[in-house]
Amino acid sequence: GHQKSSRPAAVLDIGPAGFRDRGHVETVARREKLAEEKIARAEAQALSEVRGSAIDAAMKAAEKILADKVTGAKSDELIGQSLADIKAKLN
Repeated sequence: GHQKSSRPAAVLDIGPAGFRDRGHVETVARREKLAEEKIARAEAQALSEVRGSAIDAAMKAAEKILADKVTGAKSDELIGQSLADIKAKLN
């Protein structure tokens, strides 16, 4: 026949209530906070890189305009294209 376990019933009870204890909730909250901080750092780094790219694009455009000593419509076209490039890199 079937032999009964000598362990107390409470030891075998690992139902959902066991996962709602305070320690588990605090661990989840702590991990969530760490994940949010990691995301914030990644966002800040990405924004910094985008700003750097935008500055590089603006500098290259300025160098080209000055190096070619273009005037009038051509410089307006280059400036317009550079601004479009910067907007694209910022989005």
